[in-house]
Amino acid sequence: MKLFTPSVLLVLLILLISSSCSKYQKVLKSSDLTYKYEMTEKYYNEGEYYKAYPLLEELVTVYRGSPKAEKLHYMYAYSDFYLKDYIMAAYRFEQFRQYYPYSQFVEDATYMTAFCYYKNSPNPSLDPTNTLKAMNELQYYINSFPSSSKVDSCNVLVTELRHKLEDKYFDIATQYFKTLNYKAAVVSFQTFMNDYSDSKYAEEATYMIFKSQYTVAENSLQTKQLERYLEAKKYYNNFKARYPSSKFLKEADVLMDKATKEIEKLNQTSS
Repeated sequence: MKLFTPSVLLVLLILLISSSCSKYQKVLKSSDLTYKYEMTEKYYNEGEYYKAYPLLEELVTVYRGSPKAEKLHYMYAYSDFYLKDYIMAAYRFEQFRQYYPYSQFVEDATYMTAFCYYKNSPNPSLDPTNTLKAMNELQYYINSFPSSSKVDSCNVLVTELRHKLEDKYFDIATQYFKTLNYKAAVVSFQTFMNDYSDSKYAEEATYMIFKSQYTVAENSLQTKQLERYLEAKKYYNNFKARYPSSKFLKEADVLMDKATKEIEKLNQTSS
């Protein structure tokens, strides 16, 4: 036996939503700050951050300087985080750390500052500012709380972000070569190796320094070719010494044979 028809259930649902909205509006409009504070905690603890947030915006200002301010600020930052506004959450956690340096929550706030920047780190093709900020903040947390159980996971996140930067800067150097900007490619691959010598791209980057310099020499005025081919030879020797079994060695050998012939020719011309 059916107790309610679909139309009755719909009416009951509408009444329930309407009642809930009406109650929430009363909370928002209430002048009773104690009641508002209690309801803010209730919404927050029940995971209704979208309801807690407007109340927190008001109460953080109202209770500034009072004993309740610390907890309100902490909930405010976490509400931003749970609502996926990671940039604002990072700002509020960092602000919390500055306002309440002796708080019981300061370690967590420090970690969450870093984690929010990590969450907002873009893919490698975009501006790396938040990636770099995340790495700095994670390292700050590790240095500040070396005994924390989160240190290992922070190191994992730092490694992940570092790999993201490796992808970005290796791609930039590669693009210089592809767009025929060979001098910039040499410098960019060298900078990459200075910063990421243990990268998964290290072998290819070392080879590309030689290949880029070889191409610079090949496309130079004759008066500058000898010097530039000799520079390429230096990079070739470095590459071969570091990676004697490299998959790029066969191609490198072909280019070096050509460079050697050009060096001999240019030496004969100059003598």
